[in-house]
Amino acid sequence: MDLTADVITWVFIVVIMLAMCGAALVAVTQFGVDFREDRLLLIGVMCVPGVIGSLLGYWISGYRVKNDF
Repeated sequence: MDLTADVITWVFIVVIMLAMCGAALVAVTQFGVDFREDRLLLIGVMCVPGVIGSLLGYWISGYRVKNDF
C-alpha cells in the first residue's frame, strides 16, 4: 500500500525547519553561542523545536492511501 503525506504534514515539516533555523539564529546572535566552541549546545537548542514540532505533527497530521489511477 502506497502512502502520501497530508498537506498538514508538509506544513509541519516547513515550520519545524524554520523554527530550528530561528532557534540557531537567536542562539548565535542574542546569546553569543559560537559555532566552533559550543556545537553541542547549538545542536541541543536546535533539537527543542524539532522534537516539539515532531510530536505535534505526529498527533495532528497524518498520511493517507495514495490513489494512482
